[in-house]
Amino acid sequence: MLNKDYKSYIAYAFADNSGEGNPAGVVLLDQWLDINVMQKIAADNNLPETAFILPRGIDHCEWDIRWFTPIKEVPLCGHATLASAAVLDQIFNYSPQSFKFHAERDVLEVRLVNSGYLLDLPSDIPTKSTLSIEVIEALGLRDVGIFKGRDYYLLTLPDELSVSNTKPNFKLLKKIISNGIIISSKGNDVDFVSRFFAPSMGINEDYVTGSAHCVLVPFWANLLRKKRMSARQVSSRGGNLECSLKGDRIQLIGNVYIENERMKNI
Repeated sequence: MLNKDYKSYIAYAFADNSGEGNPAGVVLLDQWLDINVMQKIAADNNLPETAFILPRGIDHCEWDIRWFTPIKEVPLCGHATLASAAVLDQIFNYSPQSFKFHAERDVLEVRLVNSGYLLDLPSDIPTKSTLSIEVIEALGLRDVGIFKGRDYYLLTLPDELSVSNTKPNFKLLKKIISNGIIISSKGNDVDFVSRFFAPSMGINEDYVTGSAHCVLVPFWANLLRKKRMSARQVSSRGGNLECSLKGDRIQLIGNVYIENERMKNI
């Protein structure tokens, strides 16, 4: 274990205050830590995700990024990337035209716009798929459409009330599936609504999931014949997103609320 202080922040993505949106830890590093140390920090934070960011140069435009839930590292996280850009903007007053975040698999970009922060992510077009009856029953569902992207399943439900009323058996779900699961339908006041479950990743239900919209945006854009859409993740905290499909990329716009800096020791 290193004896060293690090700067850590909590930022609420897709939110105007700490009572809504999705909280993420943001940790600024000057060198990568051992993976076990980063995992311990994420577990101590006990937030849906903690992002670790490391500058690539002196102009503060490009950063390396890694994301951890309380129990494992994950290949993609949208809301913690949005939170990272907001910390660099609001706390450190870095103001490039955009921030580029380099992960092992993807490059994500965040730009400052009048209505908040614009997060640019890879599009993930889902294809028809299947799930075992055990998984469907663990979700408490019956009549669903089943699709799959590269990381997550997408299940379509008849209406928003069906999405809101779904009550998964998380203990059972954790045992029988390792993927995250999105449920979604057309919305009453927005184009589409969703929820996201990932108990095997240490998150029974995520609040507002940027990476899930990599699947949701191209799916609903095709179904609704629209390139720009409004969306809401109808979790207990909830969050609104402005969504766009741009070729093989998607764009999400939202605000970020940041708590005070926390100094910790590792």
